[in-house]
Amino acid sequence: TSITTPTGLSLPSVLVPDELPDLRTLCLFTTLILVVAATAWLYLRLYNPIVHPYPWKLAPTSAQRLSDKKKKVVLAGSYNPPHRGHVAMLEYLAERYGEVIAVVGMNPNKKYDVTPQQRADFIKTMVQADG
Repeated sequence: TSITTPTGLSLPSVLVPDELPDLRTLCLFTTLILVVAATAWLYLRLYNPIVHPYPWKLAPTSAQRLSDKKKKVVLAGSYNPPHRGHVAMLEYLAERYGEVIAVVGMNPNKKYDVTPQQRADFIKTMVQADG
């Protein structure tokens, strides 16, 4: 069997539903789609973060530079041992952003010559000495 549309087009009846789903079903389906989309976005941001390779360029516009000065950034690493490359990255970030947080990580499966606190103290001393 087929159904004829007002424009004279003949459609097989399997393409035309007998009745539309109720509002509750549509809301449930829409909510499900939104939850799946939000979960996918969160997964991508957590497991595929946006990484900008060093050396970074300064923001191209004054509005973007002003916006960047309002942001906090994190530079995480083992800093084992801390070196000039770490200091250069921290200096750049301090120039571009309002606040820089250096996070000293520790992998329990690795052996370190100094404690994380000592590495943090080394980083502070190196940044202060560099001006």
